[in-house]
Amino acid sequence: MATRFSRPAPNGIDRVDLAYAQHFLSAANSGFGALLNPLGPRLVDAEAAGSLVSAIVENWAEDSDASQNRVLQKVASFLSDSNATCVSPEASVRTVNRRYNPVSSFARYARSNKIFGHRGLFPGRSLARNAPAGSVYINTSQFPLWVDWYFRWLDTRGDIRAVFFVHDLLPLTHPEFFPPAEEARHRQRLSVLARRASGVIVASDITRRALLDHISFLGLKPPPVAVVPLPADDAFFLKPHGPPIIRSDKPYFVCVGTIEPRKNQLLLLQVWRELAVKMGKATPKLVLIGARGWDNENVVDLLERCEALRPYVIEAAGLSTPAVAELISGSAAVLLPTLAEGFGLPAYEAERLGARLIISDIPVFRPLSGPGVLKLHPLDGPGWLAAIRAHFEGALHPPSAHSSCPCDTRPTWELHQKHVSEFIQGLPVI
Repeated sequence: MATRFSRPAPNGIDRVDLAYAQHFLSAANSGFGALLNPLGPRLVDAEAAGSLVSAIVENWAEDSDASQNRVLQKVASFLSDSNATCVSPEASVRTVNRRYNPVSSFARYARSNKIFGHRGLFPGRSLARNAPAGSVYINTSQFPLWVDWYFRWLDTRGDIRAVFFVHDLLPLTHPEFFPPAEEARHRQRLSVLARRASGVIVASDITRRALLDHISFLGLKPPPVAVVPLPADDAFFLKPHGPPIIRSDKPYFVCVGTIEPRKNQLLLLQVWRELAVKMGKATPKLVLIGARGWDNENVVDLLERCEALRPYVIEAAGLSTPAVAELISGSAAVLLPTLAEGFGLPAYEAERLGARLIISDIPVFRPLSGPGVLKLHPLDGPGWLAAIRAHFEGALHPPSAHSSCPCDTRPTWELHQKHVSEFIQGLPVI
C-alpha cells in the first residue's frame, strides 16, 4: 500500500490491501506492518503502519460525499447537457480529482514522526530478526512477489506461516492481454509463492484451479488454497449527504475497468459508433469509469479522433468509490464486455447496488443471475448493440419494479475476514 500514496483513487487490489491492513492492524488483532524497502523486509509497528494507511485513505477521499468529486461534477454536466461534447481529452475527460493533495498529505504524515526510526517505516527493524515467534506473514498485493530476494527471510524463520492472496493467473492464461514482461514476472511470483507459501487465498474457484495446475506443473506440492469471494466495499453504500448530483433525464450506461485490451472497451466504442449512426441525437451516453492502462492505442484513437463518439462518450478517471456508486446506481445498465477475469469485482459491486448488468458470458460470472442480468458472448457485437438499445428503451419506459439481487446473501468484509482467519488458524507451519 505504501506505493499507492499518489493515486487519486483505489483500484480493486488496492481495496483488498486496505481491507486487510485495516483488519489486521486493528487493536483487536495486534498486527504489525511489513514494508519491503531498499534495506530489505522491515517490521513496522502498528501505530506507524496504521497512520500510513489512514493518510492514504485520506488522500483517496473514500469517505467523502460523491458531490465533492470534481470528476463526477464534470460527468454530471456532460450527462445533463444534450449539447455537451468532449472536445479535449486532456482538459475535460481525464481530469484527476483530489480532495487532498498527495504531496501535502505525505508531508503531514512525515511530520508526525511516525515515518522515521526503528519502529517506523525507515529504517525500521529487520523482519527476519524481529517478527514475533509463530507469526503469520500476509501478502495481499502480490508486490513485489517476483523479487525472490525480498522473501528469502522466510527461509530463516520456519516458525512463520506465509499466506499470499493471488488475484488471478491471467498473465499466464491470457498473456496477450498484458505487457510482454508481465508473463515472466507472474511466473516468478508463483515460483516464489510455491516454494514458501503455507497457504493461499483466492477469490474464485477458477483462480484456484489455475493456481493448482501451475504449481503441479512446476513439480511442487501445492499449499492449501482457500476460495473466499470478495465483497463490495462499504464505501459503495455510504449514505449521501445531499441529493444525487446525477440528474440526467435521459438514460446512460457505464463501463467500469482500466482501459486495456482485456476489458474489451473497443467493442463498446464500435457499438456506440453504430448507435450514433442509427439513432443520431437520440444516442444514449456512455461513461467509461477507469484510468487508461496499456496497449490501448486502438481504443484511445477512437476516443480522441472519432467525431461520431465525442457527444456520447466520456472517460472518468479519479472517481471516489461513492462517486462510482452514484453513477452505477443511476445508470440504465452496467456494461462489462470483458474477455477474461480472475473475479470480476465490478459486476458484483453493481449487482449489490441493484443495477442492471449486461456482462460477458464467461465462467467467472456464472454465479450472477436473475432478471437484471444479461450475459452475452464478449465478441457478439450485434448482440451487444441490440441489448443496449433494448435497455435504453426499457429505461425510458421502466417497468413498475426491478428485481435486484438478494443483497443480504452476498459476502461482507466481516464474513470474508472470518473465513480468512479460520483458514489461517488451520494452517500448519511448513
